[in-house]
Amino acid sequence: MTYTELENIVRNSVSAKRFNHCSLTALQTKALMSRFCPQLDKNVPMIGGIWHDIARSWSDEKLLDFALKNDVEIEKEEYEEPMLLHGAVAAVLLEEKTKKSNPKLQAAIRWHTLGSTDMGPLGAALYVADYLEPSRKHIKPFDRLAILQKESLEKMVYLVIVQHEIYLRAVGKKIASTTKKLKEFLEGGGSFN
Repeated sequence: MTYTELENIVRNSVSAKRFNHCSLTALQTKALMSRFCPQLDKNVPMIGGIWHDIARSWSDEKLLDFALKNDVEIEKEEYEEPMLLHGAVAAVLLEEKTKKSNPKLQAAIRWHTLGSTDMGPLGAALYVADYLEPSRKHIKPFDRLAILQKESLEKMVYLVIVQHEIYLRAVGKKIASTTKKLKEFLEGGGSFN
């Protein structure tokens, strides 16, 4: 299945606003991968970006039911807030639609919300792109530029986590355990390669 075919599925499955976000995330992911992993096929980051939120508008009940029926490993925070499962569901849906398994792409999509030490460079690029693509209103231009100026995906992801933690504290929430592990991994010099 081609990028254009997947793009059309997304266009017909989500709101115009969500489709715009997905399109911009695809372009941002591609730009980050071109910078840090230029050898990667350019369609792969585009597919990750366009597809990552295909299930974002599903109800909590539908997301949890789908995840359970498809044997998705569910984090504690995902049980508590099933909306967080939309990446995991999207990863399964991609394999169903394309009739192909692409573990690196599926891991990137699966972990674009919480992040993971297992998400790889593509996952790191998608994680960052989803947070700062140009239509996002929660991030100030200065903060967006500060992230983009970092010299590695690891440093970009770390700064996204730090900024997200500040937001979570302000609304009285804690960082997810998988995100905390990712932060500690990066603080210890961990690499996505």
